[in-house]
Amino acid sequence: MIKKYSLQTQGILLALFAMLTFSINDGIFKYSLRAFPLETVIFIGYFFSLLFLGAYGYWQKISFLPAQKWKGIIAGLLFLAEQTLFVYALKHLPITELFIVVLCTPVFVLIMAHIFLKEHLRRQEIHAVILGFCGALIVTCAPLATDSDSSQSNYNALAWAAAFLNVVAGGTKILFLRKYCQEENAFSLSFISILAVTVFYLMIIKSNPIDMPGFDLMLLFFGGGIGAAGCIAYIRAFQKTKAALVSATQYSQIIWAVLMGIFIFEENLNFVAICGSALILMSGYFLYLREKV
Repeated sequence: MIKKYSLQTQGILLALFAMLTFSINDGIFKYSLRAFPLETVIFIGYFFSLLFLGAYGYWQKISFLPAQKWKGIIAGLLFLAEQTLFVYALKHLPITELFIVVLCTPVFVLIMAHIFLKEHLRRQEIHAVILGFCGALIVTCAPLATDSDSSQSNYNALAWAAAFLNVVAGGTKILFLRKYCQEENAFSLSFISILAVTVFYLMIIKSNPIDMPGFDLMLLFFGGGIGAAGCIAYIRAFQKTKAALVSATQYSQIIWAVLMGIFIFEENLNFVAICGSALILMSGYFLYLREKV
């Protein structure tokens, strides 16, 4: 069904699907973190993703390694660096301030893609990123209006450096996938990237016993499956359309987070969050408008 659309629209739809799967995984992680360490939850989630990818690759007889292995190694290292820096910053910074930094990633990609990939920036794409950033910033900062404690900053220089380096690593990964991985198998790149993160967190928690109830394991198993599908869709999106367009879809995760907060975690929706979400939806309109103008 998706093939009837242009390559640009296919890429945007694949990226939006990937963001939905990532948001569901974030919700599962948030639920599991109520009683388990962050590193353990991440390891189990990625381990299940690896199992799904391994089973699918074996069934379809797909190579687990890219045709050019150096591309898989670099993609895996960039993915690992992005995840590790984010987790470190998450443990040492208020989550609101961390996400304000992370939201800069599409802006970084927009500028770097124009400079290094020579991507032509159209007015609609710039508007989409600006509106998405402003909307996501408003939603992220909404708790500050009602929670005075959340505005207290933790000026940990190393953690702040990790947060900004996370943006650089994530943006560089996006540019690398767009520039060098056009002809590579999206499955192979996904497998190598998830394998790198899984092995890293296995080394961290290897001395700690994993004792998790069946329901939590079932949730993480489900999240691993959709996370694997999302990772493949994410990489395929870069093979179809511009890096700036795919990166801008990151702001759609805020919409899913707001919806999950309302319907699953019973969080209150305030007017500020509604306004921010509206701006993100307008950002999506400008992404779609690119195809019409």
